[in-house]
Amino acid sequence: MKSKIKIVSLSFILFTIFIIFIQLYHQHDFYNKAVNLEKEGKTIFAIDYYGYTITCYTPFSSYINKAKDRLLIIGEKFYKDGKLYKALFAYEILRSSWFQTRSFYQPGEKIIEQLNPTIAKIKVEILQKEGRLNSPAEAEYQRQLYMLNKTSFPSTVGSFILTFSFLSWIVSTILLIVKGFNEQLPNKKLILKFGISATIFFTVWVISLFYV
Repeated sequence: MKSKIKIVSLSFILFTIFIIFIQLYHQHDFYNKAVNLEKEGKTIFAIDYYGYTITCYTPFSSYINKAKDRLLIIGEKFYKDGKLYKALFAYEILRSSWFQTRSFYQPGEKIIEQLNPTIAKIKVEILQKEGRLNSPAEAEYQRQLYMLNKTSFPSTVGSFILTFSFLSWIVSTILLIVKGFNEQLPNKKLILKFGISATIFFTVWVISLFYV
C-alpha cells in the first residue's frame, strides 16, 4: 500500500511539474511572438499575443509582468495619439486576460481595479467623440465604472466549489487506486464508491469552470 501511495504521489508531483513547464513554455513562445510582431509594426496582433502570455499565468513569472507592462505602455501610447479604440482594445485585452487566470483567487486584482476607471473614461470619450452620449459625461462614466466593478471578481462561493470539487476529485481518484486496487483481488465496493465520487466531483468541477 505504501508503495502505491508513493507512486500516486510521485505521479501527481510530476504531473504538476509538467503543467508548470507547459505554461512557462507557452509564456516564452507567446511573449517572443508579441515582441516580434510589435517590431514589425503589427501592434494589434502583438496585443493579442501579450494577452495570451498572461493567460498562461504562473506566479512570479517575469514574462507575465513584461507582457502586462507592454500592454499598459501600448494602451497609453494609443490614448495619447488619440486612437481611442486601439487604446481600449489594449486595456480590455489586459483586463480580460487576467480574468482568464482566476481560480479560487484572482491574480492581478490590483491591475484590474486600476484599469476599470481608465476603460470607463475611454468609453465615455468615444461616445462623446461619436455624438452618441445620451446622458451627462459624469453619469455615463459612473455607469460604465459600476458595470466594470460589478463583474470584476469571481463569486466567492463559486470559487470555493470549484477548488473543493477539484481537490475532492484528486483525492477520490487517489483513494480509488490505493484502496480499490490494494489487494490481489480488486475491492468492487470501494471501486464503485470512490469511482462514483470521483465522477461526481469531476463533473461538478468541469461545470463550475463555466460559471465561476
